[in-house]
Parts: sequence; structure tokens; C-alpha cells
Amino acid sequence: MANLGESFIGLDLSANEVKALTGWPDAIVNDYTSVLNSLRQLASAIQVMDVGVVDPEGIVTANNSRQYFNSATGKQWNNPVVGANTGWVMI
Repeated sequence: MANLGESFIGLDLSANEVKALTGWPDAIVNDYTSVLNSLRQLASAIQVMDVGVVDPEGIVTANNSRQYFNSATGKQWNNPVVGANTGWVMI
């Protein structure tokens, strides 16, 4: 799976380029670039939750999101410790 942050690379335009392409006034261009920069920061911080068909306790190692979804049961789990495969709590 590609890094979520990489999805925004194609949207990397300068404020002048956005204005030239859209004809938007400066205030809207500034708002747009500000929102896009915030999305880039969030995207680089997100790691997708693990999904599987078993309950994770003792089996699944928590990634940075510390979230796991059992698609067979519809249960979602959280582990407070990145890298641990025990301590999962159903939420």
C-alpha cells in the first residue's frame, strides 16, 4: 500500500500556480493551500489500521495506529503499546 502522504504529492502547487489555474482571489488561494498543507501533515502521521479475521490478542502486533479491526466479527480493538501483541482491548 502506498504511503497516504504520497497521495498528495500530485497536488503540490505553489500559491501562484493555484491562482493562475483557478483565477481565485488571494484569500481563497491562501485558504486552499493552508488546508492542503494541513492534510499533508495529517496524511504523513496516519498509519492505516490493521484488518484481519481473528481476534488480535497474542497474534497481531500493534502498528503505529494501535488499531485493529476484525472484519469477520465487526469488532474493533485498540492496543496502547506499539509493537506489542498482547494487551488488546475491544472498543
